[in-house]
Amino acid sequence: MELKVWSLVERPEMRERVLGMADTWPEFTRQDPVGNAHYGRIARELPEHVLFTEDGHGEVVAHAHSVPLALAGEDGTPGELPARGWDEMLVRAFTDLRYGTVPKD
Repeated sequence: MELKVWSLVERPEMRERVLGMADTWPEFTRQDPVGNAHYGRIARELPEHVLFTEDGHGEVVAHAHSVPLALAGEDGTPGELPARGWDEMLVRAFTDLRYGTVPKD
């Protein structure tokens, strides 16, 4: 079976199909107010960070959301992952986006 991976930037017409996939996250993750406030923003504001896979019949079979996160300090010193995990990572990523902070490679 041939699979193709795309981003929503490459295939914006697929947005509804990708976001319409069944939600398989455990219930407790859907009760997170910070996650609920920010997760939907990823497809709208960072579509290059939403990947999906199509099978040979054009069916969407998987998708992944991610966010860019600036870990290095302004002086280039290595940073650490957020201590409060997922919630803090989402808040920091969208704060960085708002203020134009770009993660360094």
